[in-house]
Amino acid sequence: MSDLTLGEVGKQLVVSLYTLDYATSPPSQVPLNLTGATVSLEWAIVDPNSQPVPPQSTVGMTIVSATGGIVSYTFAAGDLQKPSSSTMSKNGVFRFAIKATFPGGSQILFTNNDGLLTIKDDSIL
Repeated sequence: MSDLTLGEVGKQLVVSLYTLDYATSPPSQVPLNLTGATVSLEWAIVDPNSQPVPPQSTVGMTIVSATGGIVSYTFAAGDLQKPSSSTMSKNGVFRFAIKATFPGGSQILFTNNDGLLTIKDDSIL
């Protein structure tokens, strides 16, 4: 089973963002306080064996809980499309990063192996 399907509309991606609190020993993971921030989601849909590529799409995310570090995005028509240059077959990878921009311009970019979801193409049998 895949996380997403090409052409899917209305699917919601909800992510909890965390930071490390070095005031405790050992440091503890606490929700990132997003008060006053704007948050964006960047993604690319690629073949599972491809190298990382620049984002194909960037959209604003909704802050569900500023003090809880929870953000969401609901996929709209046209969002989950296979790029024309993709060699993806039936299954691919949805690579994403989340960027939080705070007042004054400081930014935090969240991206790593956790920023991978599987995506399938139902048009291929």
